[in-house]
Amino acid sequence: MTPRNILVITISALLLAIAIAPAGASEITIKVTPQADGVNVPIHAPITLTGAQAKADPQNFTVTVKCAEGKTTPGQIVNGDNGKELWWIAPSVQAGKTVTCTATLTEGKTKSKNVFSFKETPGKHFDVLLNGKPVTRYMCERDTTDETTKHNTYKVYNHVFDETGEKFLTKGAGGKFTHHRGIYIGFSRTTAGGKKFDTWHMRNNIQKHVKIACKTAGPVLARYTAIISWNEGEDKPIITEQREITLYNQGDSAIMLMDFRTKLTGARGDTILDGDPEHAGCQYRPHNDVAGNKSAKYLFHKDGLNLKKDKDLPWAALTYKLNDKQYHVQHMSGPGIPKGNTYSAYRDYGRFGAYFKKPVAKGETLELRYRFYVAKGDMPDRKEFANRYAAFATPPKVEVTK
Repeated sequence: MTPRNILVITISALLLAIAIAPAGASEITIKVTPQADGVNVPIHAPITLTGAQAKADPQNFTVTVKCAEGKTTPGQIVNGDNGKELWWIAPSVQAGKTVTCTATLTEGKTKSKNVFSFKETPGKHFDVLLNGKPVTRYMCERDTTDETTKHNTYKVYNHVFDETGEKFLTKGAGGKFTHHRGIYIGFSRTTAGGKKFDTWHMRNNIQKHVKIACKTAGPVLARYTAIISWNEGEDKPIITEQREITLYNQGDSAIMLMDFRTKLTGARGDTILDGDPEHAGCQYRPHNDVAGNKSAKYLFHKDGLNLKKDKDLPWAALTYKLNDKQYHVQHMSGPGIPKGNTYSAYRDYGRFGAYFKKPVAKGETLELRYRFYVAKGDMPDRKEFANRYAAFATPPKVEVTK
């Protein structure tokens, strides 16, 4: 081989190496051990970045994750409660099977179009979109023009769009039980500072949007935090809420996977959250048309339950018909929910969810976590719901090795 050929081969190899490992790229190795079988499972690991990367905006990274015997998937860096976290969606996981994953981080925003984004209509609502198509709408308007507008805007909640991103699967104001609206939370027997309030039916109470405190979006997830004031009348706070909504990219397998995480703090000292299974807690209400077709049916983690007596169920699932299509929803209560959590999931119009009674002492904050899964099609079997709940309640164990 001539010296010239050797030189050409050496330069070619060097160029190939540069193409494989872009300038500024770094790698993180993570061992993942799932606790349950599952598909499209959100996984996250705490990470530590150094140098210039530590100061960079997490949204200014392109991340890919490659796990053993799997395909390469997008990753995303977000600011978590205790520092930076790396998130990705595992297409398929097997309980107890540890896999080693390598995440490659490159500075610069992702060029993928399959990403989450936000669209705000100031003073009205706040949309989360995936690949340009709306997934959920946070309803945050407060209009005091007249009694009708006051009534229609006394509560913040999330609508869920259908698979087209054009129609709502959930109910707004009006219809059967006007206070049932999308994904929402409230307690009909709220006590604060020794005085009773109704933050469910909103009798002389409102939930008033204050601001969007932070937001982030990428190929794996979209997350925003809303500050909400539960008020007596228009402007006398009873409870301060910090509501964090996270949407995960599920591809075409589902319409929405949402984490609903809220922190409730009494604004008047000692507070008691109370009600009953029909009129309290975090619940989902499908479109009002379901009240007409009475198509709602339910499934639980096992047969033979008495929802009037059996408490602390992990999840409940609903199926209903809308616009000549079948949909199903899974409502999951996080393991930290106060004991005595009671599901109401039997109404033929489809309102379902879970409630508990809990005192919140002065200076304390109650944190609650729920997950909602919404998909088109008939109700799947119980095992699929059980696996999805397990991924929420006991997420895969992770170990960052380097």
